[in-house]
Amino acid sequence: MAGRFQGIISPLVTPFDDGEELDRAALAAEVEYLVAAGVHGIAVGGWTGEGAGLELSELYEACRTAVQTARGRVPVYGSAVPNTTRQAVRFAQAAKEAGVDGLQVAPPHYPWVPEADGLVEYYTRIAGAAGLPVSVCNVIPWAPATVEAVEKVIAAVPLVRGVEQGGDLHRLADLLCRLGDQVTVLSGLDDLLYPSFVLGAHGAVAPIATVLPGLVVRLFEAVRAGRHAEALEIHRRLLPVGRAIEGPNLPAKIKYALELQGRRVGRARSPIRPPSGAEKAAVEAALAAAGAGSGREPAPPAQPPGETKLVFYVDGASSGNPGPAGIGIVAFAGGRRVGAWQEPVGVRTNNEAEYLALKRALELALERGARQVEVRLDSELVYRQVRGEYRVLDRRLQALYEGVRELASRFEQFEVRWVPRQENAEANRLAQQAVRMGGGRPGQPEGQR
Repeated sequence: MAGRFQGIISPLVTPFDDGEELDRAALAAEVEYLVAAGVHGIAVGGWTGEGAGLELSELYEACRTAVQTARGRVPVYGSAVPNTTRQAVRFAQAAKEAGVDGLQVAPPHYPWVPEADGLVEYYTRIAGAAGLPVSVCNVIPWAPATVEAVEKVIAAVPLVRGVEQGGDLHRLADLLCRLGDQVTVLSGLDDLLYPSFVLGAHGAVAPIATVLPGLVVRLFEAVRAGRHAEALEIHRRLLPVGRAIEGPNLPAKIKYALELQGRRVGRARSPIRPPSGAEKAAVEAALAAAGAGSGREPAPPAQPPGETKLVFYVDGASSGNPGPAGIGIVAFAGGRRVGAWQEPVGVRTNNEAEYLALKRALELALERGARQVEVRLDSELVYRQVRGEYRVLDRRLQALYEGVRELASRFEQFEVRWVPRQENAEANRLAQQAVRMGGGRPGQPEGQR
């Protein structure tokens, strides 16, 4: 899963017991809660997790506990807020030893904006110490790295594969315009996630995704599927919560919001004080407005009966063949576009990526309750193999082929159709973007089609 800085990544709070010691059991329970809510990743430490006040051994234990609890179901990222390169390198080494999938590291939070050349050295040494994908956590309001500085870091450090932008929607828009086709760009704007996703943000790392993870995931998916009326309704429910937890005393207010939902995480570590009476009242009112006033996050509305038939356009791409690979999928029902997905799939050949895209489309059809499915792709090899016209001789493809056939057998009707490349342009674009998310460069040899 390394390098998948995408989707909704929840910044984990750090639970403490009454003696202000790390509460591993509560931390593991939070990981389970977030995974069950459908988030796409978890960040340990950072601002939400009171990372600036954690000892290195505590960061290691928190990361290790999260990794062991997640069990590969979602990526786990180590998140740090160091003030020197020396501190950052030590964190990177400890996080790697704990088994994280990548690092989210903020620039040094001095009372001045860090220089670009210093940031290049900073992230170069972090990446070199861990050998893991790194995301620039550009969320410090008083010392934000400029777009030009971030651009320089990404050009100089190949392992920097993402950037999280908080505090400024204009800067997020600039990053998406200038770097969105090179790296993953995530939003850290609690109150502006909806416009962030409309602009094309690849996901979010935001405290509100810890307070109400299920709602934030639903918002992200609604925007990607073009369901903007639904997305706007969710945004209006989330906005009061984002306002209630923002600003000074943020960790304490977030923990209070979790406690109201029955999620036992303890208080923030001293000298952070518990929320005031006014802060508590604001959080309570905001959760009630979001539909979570009864103690738990609101469940999604009942799903309508499954579509009788879904049509998918799918594509896979590989940089290097084999190399970092990705898949892209676009779904239609009754002639209406109902969803789009992209995902890095590790080091694969192009043909393996094509099969993985087909397999994922069938899994999505089953999740949506479809009884009939049609898959359209531009790989002639996969098309003819699935139809039984070509034998599957490559051992690496045989298991994927069998998996596709098993999934296909669950539908009342399954059809695969070959289409010209130009008719599959959107799925191809999504697959190429997923290659970039995984650290590859699109446009490399793609193998037999």
